[in-house]
Amino acid sequence: MTNDDRSAPEAHASVLDTERAQAVRDAAALWQRHLVDLGGRNSLLWQRTDDTVELDLTTAHPAGVAKLLSGRNVLLSEIVREPSAYRAAYERAIAVRDLSRELLEERGIISCFLALGRATWQLSGDAVPAAPILLRQCDIHFGGRDGDDLVLEVSRNVELNSALSTYFASRGINIDQDYLTSLASGPHGFDPAPTYDMMRRAGASIPGFRVDERLVVSTFSYAKLSMVRDISDQSALLHQHPVIAAMAGDEQATFDVGAQMPEPGLDADPRDEFLVLDADAQQQAAIDAVMGGQHLVLMGPPGTGKSQTIANLVATLTAHGRSALFVAEKRAAIDAVIGRLEGLGLRDLMLDAHAGSGTAADLVDALARRLVTAPASGAPHVGDALRSSHDTGPGQDAPDEAVIETLEEHRFTLLEHVRALHRVRDPFGVSANDAQDRIAELNALPVAPRSRVRLEGEPLRRLDEQGRDEVGRLLSDLARRNAWRDDGQPDPWFGSRVRGRDHMERAKALVTRLAGENGNDGDLAAHRSQLDELFTKAGLPLPESATRAAEVLDLMEQVNKTLDVFTPEIFGVPLDIAVTASATRAQRKETGEAPGVLERRRVLKQARATLRPGRPPADLHAALERACVQQTRWKELGGTGRPNVPIGTEEARSAHARLTEELDWLGVRLEGTAGATELLTTHFDELAERVADLAANVDRLEIVPTVGGDLERLRAQGLGAVIDDFAARGLGPDAVGPEWEFVWWTSVLGRVRRHDPAYEQHRGNELRASAVKFADADRQHLAAAPERVRARAYRRIDAVAEHFPEQVEAMESALVFGHHAGSADALRHAFAGAPDLMTTLAPCWAMSPLVVAQTLPPGQWFDVVIFDEASQIPPAEAISAISRGAQVVVAGDTQQLAPTSFFQRTAAGEDTAHTGESVLDVLSALLPVRHLRWHYRSLDERLIAFSNDAVYDGELVTFPRARTENVLRLHVVGANAVASDDLPVAAAQAASVDENAPEVAAVVDLVSQHARQRPEESLGVIALGLTHARRVERAVAAAARTDEALAAYLEAHVDEPFFVKNLERVQGDERDAVVLTLGIAPTSGSLVRRFGALNHVGGERRLNVAISRARRRMDVVSTFAGEDLEPTTLRSRGATLLRDFLLYVAECDERLEPRAEDVDGVTVVGGKRRRAATSGSVALRRVGADAEIVPVPFVVEDLARRLRAEGLTVHTGYGHSRMRVDLAIEHPREPGQMLLAVESDGEHYAAMNSVRERDRLRPDALQRLGWAHDRVWTVDLFRDPARDTARIVELVHRLAAQVDVAGESVPQ
Repeated sequence: MTNDDRSAPEAHASVLDTERAQAVRDAAALWQRHLVDLGGRNSLLWQRTDDTVELDLTTAHPAGVAKLLSGRNVLLSEIVREPSAYRAAYERAIAVRDLSRELLEERGIISCFLALGRATWQLSGDAVPAAPILLRQCDIHFGGRDGDDLVLEVSRNVELNSALSTYFASRGINIDQDYLTSLASGPHGFDPAPTYDMMRRAGASIPGFRVDERLVVSTFSYAKLSMVRDISDQSALLHQHPVIAAMAGDEQATFDVGAQMPEPGLDADPRDEFLVLDADAQQQAAIDAVMGGQHLVLMGPPGTGKSQTIANLVATLTAHGRSALFVAEKRAAIDAVIGRLEGLGLRDLMLDAHAGSGTAADLVDALARRLVTAPASGAPHVGDALRSSHDTGPGQDAPDEAVIETLEEHRFTLLEHVRALHRVRDPFGVSANDAQDRIAELNALPVAPRSRVRLEGEPLRRLDEQGRDEVGRLLSDLARRNAWRDDGQPDPWFGSRVRGRDHMERAKALVTRLAGENGNDGDLAAHRSQLDELFTKAGLPLPESATRAAEVLDLMEQVNKTLDVFTPEIFGVPLDIAVTASATRAQRKETGEAPGVLERRRVLKQARATLRPGRPPADLHAALERACVQQTRWKELGGTGRPNVPIGTEEARSAHARLTEELDWLGVRLEGTAGATELLTTHFDELAERVADLAANVDRLEIVPTVGGDLERLRAQGLGAVIDDFAARGLGPDAVGPEWEFVWWTSVLGRVRRHDPAYEQHRGNELRASAVKFADADRQHLAAAPERVRARAYRRIDAVAEHFPEQVEAMESALVFGHHAGSADALRHAFAGAPDLMTTLAPCWAMSPLVVAQTLPPGQWFDVVIFDEASQIPPAEAISAISRGAQVVVAGDTQQLAPTSFFQRTAAGEDTAHTGESVLDVLSALLPVRHLRWHYRSLDERLIAFSNDAVYDGELVTFPRARTENVLRLHVVGANAVASDDLPVAAAQAASVDENAPEVAAVVDLVSQHARQRPEESLGVIALGLTHARRVERAVAAAARTDEALAAYLEAHVDEPFFVKNLERVQGDERDAVVLTLGIAPTSGSLVRRFGALNHVGGERRLNVAISRARRRMDVVSTFAGEDLEPTTLRSRGATLLRDFLLYVAECDERLEPRAEDVDGVTVVGGKRRRAATSGSVALRRVGADAEIVPVPFVVEDLARRLRAEGLTVHTGYGHSRMRVDLAIEHPREPGQMLLAVESDGEHYAAMNSVRERDRLRPDALQRLGWAHDRVWTVDLFRDPARDTARIVELVHRLAAQVDVAGESVPQ
């Protein structure tokens, strides 16, 4: 090979690498432009001067300002004292507070600052930048004596505007930020004037530079500048990241990142499993895929366990010594994962770097404390602590082998049962479960099939499902063509081999002639009379059959030939002696017996005397011998007297030859018929009857030629017994199909029984016990996992400290002793010097993707980057995070909110349009996608059923609740509203200048009721618009000032505090109860057709977010009902979906009693005429009905009938989703209240992908919702349904008695 040959691949690779780098550079330029375009001008350099999201305090009251600058809390009324100015300032302060809270909770950035001073200068043209000089973090909240004033709280920490210092650096002006900020802290308190003076001197060379004294509270962010700079800083390396290269359009990278790993076994070795929380099969498969090195998009609709999956993934990664960067803009998404880990004692796995968790200094302090406390407490120095082994004991990270053995033993039993029951059997293409269910269904028909024919061997093996159906169609067609009689009468022609019209005509003529017609004897009777007369004359018994007659006639012919040689007296000679006498000596010697010579001569002479005149026979001995045989045979046939040949014998013999030929032909045609015998050997009486029967049914011959070929083909396949059975029983066309199916299915199941003992070796009680023991062992295994993960994490700290001592020193230097210790830069320095140690002490770092560039230095520091709520993150804002990890996992839901840029919000009360692609959209087209389907959030599936049907096409698996209560309620308020038990008339008919006052009053009443009646449950209020949300929030706060119960409630829920949010801000939030208030009021008697954000593109996604937040119950407050909206006037999918949702809620509201009357698209519900839902009558059908619903096995349907016969109330296929409860049994004494969920091991059991999912997670989910759960095993049920019927009846009554004693709780 030449050097040129060797270098060719390298040259090609170099070209590809160059092309990839250029593609990424081009994409990076677009991403930077996106950040700049969406962000507009950076507010740190282009401070807003006339904006409602800005509170200007420059001319405020000096005493109040002084108090504010001193770091003490101050009321807005102390700063702005003139009433009209206070009202304006109040509105602006509220706008700043709302936007900053939104940016913190929704984006993960701290943005509310008190900006001191303003620098301006002249750029080319008319552009005049305006940059704050100093920044102090600020918080605004309600307070004051009555709680309706606003409190401003300013941090004592002072920062120099980094964007301004960066601009100075670009002009060659270097300033000491620490020194400048220290100038503001004088001996008499905070005074920014020295800092302003220094900045004036530093910027003197900049054209038009000046510094004005300004005091403004507004929102500012460093994120934009950091992200743009980060992309530039990494421009030379970004193309090396395959996911970023794929996002840039590189073909090879796209191929690489889209590689799908082989499907993992979901029942793998539990010793290698480190799940710390329950995981269904889809969640487990996603974790396995990531652990296998696969990039992944995890598509998770609301409540399907994204947070739980991420927590499990973090624990599993940690156990395998791998690190993760977890990024989510939404604070609630971070809290959800941290909360799950904290509940398991694994809080230390995740370092919370999200802006909402504290300042950068707090984060550094927390990490420094972790250095000391994580490995071993009591060590005097960080380095000593790290170097001190904290081994938790040998084997503590290994599972309990006894538990594992129990788990594996019973898991194997359950797996084998599923395999035996549901494995598709070759060549039939069906399972034993299919067979027993279809047999049960056939047995339940009004006329059940009863064929006892069973197929075996090759005839059965040749019949797969297609073959079965083909045979079934042919048999049904034969029945329709009357191949056999369906009146129960025998058909003598069925099965005959009459082919073609010639055969048919010949057979018809033959049997008609033989049998006779019109009362006349036929040829058969005439011939028999002729034979009888002939045989009587000959002294022979009457012949029994044509064969016997032919034999006698043949004998008569032989006798006739003998009489041609001899006279009849020959038969009077002792022929046996004559034969011996005429024999030669040798012949006599052979026989061994011979009469005397004289006797021989005498008899021989006597025989010769009977010879007829003429030439004697050439061989007298042979002639005598023949005569002797004839005489003997004559006697054997019962002949009396000497053999003779009466007159007419020849005619009879000729006639009999013709009859024999005809019967022989006819017999061949009748070989396939029932009871077919040899006609020639059949007794003449039976033959006459059969011929008469054939003649009587000669009309059937018209059909025989048309069906004969098909029947022969079926017989050639070994199905003759089936045909004969159907014909013998006279099955009509409607009965043939079920009967044939019954034969096939029972034959297949019989073969399964013979060849697979596993099908029947497990009995129900054994399987039930195995399921219980497996579930117990699996729970123990899961409970032990957190300690195993913790032990592995600690051991890894030991290993890293031992193998990388230089990183220990670097981390100490950066976080504790270095120049930047205690600052945000300390983290970046620590990462650069001790990356392994940083990610070992905190295996997972959590933060907003918007602050990654500020927090972490450029580079690939993590093994996996995990995004949550990725539908809201534009691709450009994700690049910094993606570049920090080798592997990417993106979790989200494309049916949730689309991206917005937080930089775009400019005015209070403005709802931002969600437009553009998200990183979820982009990567779901590039990476393998896995879907989460099981919905866990809603404790009543009606809360998610509308979204499931209208948005997710019924793909979510939800679980029904046992106890029925009103979890969805519609409150229509306004002048024409009718008060309900939940809303007093005052709230329903509130009047105000504010057109939305009725809704606000109704919401306040509902919140107050909730605080009194369900103080243990969390609550959130969602408004469609921001303005309406503010009205509600203020009204609730005002009500709390006079309602002690409400005030106490608002302070009670720390983990899940009460909120009032517009729908743009609720993604990721969930509460026990939710109030959705629309805030859309009629104007001048007509409903305004504007629906705010719902009218924007993707408005249906916004509504989907709003209606999927509740766990327990939801109230909808509106000034109109669904039927008030005319579909033709609605201009967007969001508004249309809102109409349908209102109709659905009204239908679910149990105060309304629906009647199934649907006339001209108008439905009567609760006495009101309702229009049908636009999306296909969602309000009236079972939601999810369009999805492919897993059917209830027929053996279970049969069980339901038996249980009803025992007096129980049983519902089949109970629930809304596609995987419903097979049987839901009510409490015998509480109608409507469900007690027991009975589920089988049928199709939906097998559809679940792991034993854990089938035999623990689903029963646990139902028990969590108030059910008692019982499994019936269909092999038992198929074999002996009465036994399971009796067992369940006893169980229901026992549970009911226990519930009656214990109250509402169902014993598990």
